[in-house]
Amino acid sequence: MEIKAPKNEHELLENTRDFLRYRMVTGDMKFICSELDICRATHSTSCVRSMALVGPSGVGKSHCIKKYKNSNPDYVDDNQKVIPVLIASLAQKSTTKVLMIKLLSSLTGCGNITGTESHIRARLISRLKASRTEIVFIDEAQHLVRETSDIAAQHAADAIKSLMDEVRLPIVLVGIESLKPLIYGKAKFEAEKQMIRRYRKLHVITPYESKSEQWEKIMTNYQRKLNVDADLISDNMLERMHVATDGLFGNIKPLFFEALRLAGADNKITQDILAKAYEVFQPTNPLAINPFQASISELEATITLKLGMLKEQGAA
Repeated sequence: MEIKAPKNEHELLENTRDFLRYRMVTGDMKFICSELDICRATHSTSCVRSMALVGPSGVGKSHCIKKYKNSNPDYVDDNQKVIPVLIASLAQKSTTKVLMIKLLSSLTGCGNITGTESHIRARLISRLKASRTEIVFIDEAQHLVRETSDIAAQHAADAIKSLMDEVRLPIVLVGIESLKPLIYGKAKFEAEKQMIRRYRKLHVITPYESKSEQWEKIMTNYQRKLNVDADLISDNMLERMHVATDGLFGNIKPLFFEALRLAGADNKITQDILAKAYEVFQPTNPLAINPFQASISELEATITLKLGMLKEQGAA
């Protein structure tokens, strides 16, 4: 395939743009989307079912819910905009008022929402009903939890529970491990467990292991999508790619983006190109090695070290 040269040195090649638009779908994502369909089907019933998606940053949680949103786009019916799937993403140290503002802003597109929390909540409920929303996602939900405050987590849980009861919509919580106090309560309020009944499904998403069939399938897809000279599905490269990216989707695409950029119009991604791309992708290298230049013994030593660190974090 002929690659068009960019008009200037900073413009991306078309194959690079095509790659950045590419969204991979795994078996796990299909399963989660199926579970989301079940939750969504319970909207407006007396038994609304919600769920939570939990996992480390970059594992593919946001990618999954955006895919679900794209599969269920907004549309217009009888001059009314219908928003079946609503996503709101929170910033650090968000309050319940910020949550209501984010949800209302995502519904209306309005960037300047003012008023008391109760007033904003009333407007939100009215718009959710008018927009015929069927499922709501709160991304980065852990920002509603404060490490130093049990009350903040309980207040946020109460606000979400109250909103679910009022509009009878599943509200899916998405975030890292620290969002769990929203569901299970923190020490002071542990006995109440008000959210557990509504969040019986908690899906923990973890990176695939380097020797897993799923990881090999992911690398096979990238091998087909990109013009890669290096054999990504050899045992050697499966390990190197995993060490370089921690097995996270959020790291795979930036690494390949730099590789495509460095390969240029030649469009040949070799192991040397991947080594250079890794240096750009990780300018402050957290490892003692470059995974694409290291020997097998150095690679294995790094894997052993990382596993030990993960065990220590788990014990802590």
